[in-house]
Amino acid sequence: MRRAFRVLKPGGKFAFTVWAGPEQNPGAKIVNDAVEAYADLNVGLPEGPPKYLYGDREECRQVLERVGFDGASMSYETRTVEWHHPHAGYYFEAERNAGVRTAGILARQSPETLDAIRVAIENGISQYAREDKFVLLMAAHVVVVSKSWACYPGVCSRRPEGCAHASRSEAATGRHYTIAPPQLEPAPAVQPKQ
Repeated sequence: MRRAFRVLKPGGKFAFTVWAGPEQNPGAKIVNDAVEAYADLNVGLPEGPPKYLYGDREECRQVLERVGFDGASMSYETRTVEWHHPHAGYYFEAERNAGVRTAGILARQSPETLDAIRVAIENGISQYAREDKFVLLMAAHVVVVSKSWACYPGVCSRRPEGCAHASRSEAATGRHYTIAPPQLEPAPAVQPKQ
């Protein structure tokens, strides 16, 4: 996020998606339940970020504001899509072969444990059978936020500690931003050479 903030021009937008947690995401719940029920989670993987990082709207807003984005501009919407699977084992294969953290956990399971997880995932997806395929609902949060405009001298006549635009953290650090672009005088028209 810091890199995105650094390269965006003021007023630019940064957008990303994150998977919704199992409470909002039927697909994630199937895998989560199977892994929690059968997997050995002490398999020596390095510590990673929280599984559903930015899954909470306010937590996401706070992180974006700490980086420097305008939290008030944040749009945070949950979207659900249908993921079509050709057979019941497809989702397990996708998690095992294309997942990240879950794939690392699955790769370190015994054959018996791996088979129990596979069966649990296949049983979980069976309720989504439609004719010759399985249609699994997956939910993700779509986040869009703007990079603040810096408050320029002459645009905002107040110092950060007294300006209505400034948040408490901006007043404390002396940084001051507003989402409104500066109102500058238009440049004079250039006359073509004769």
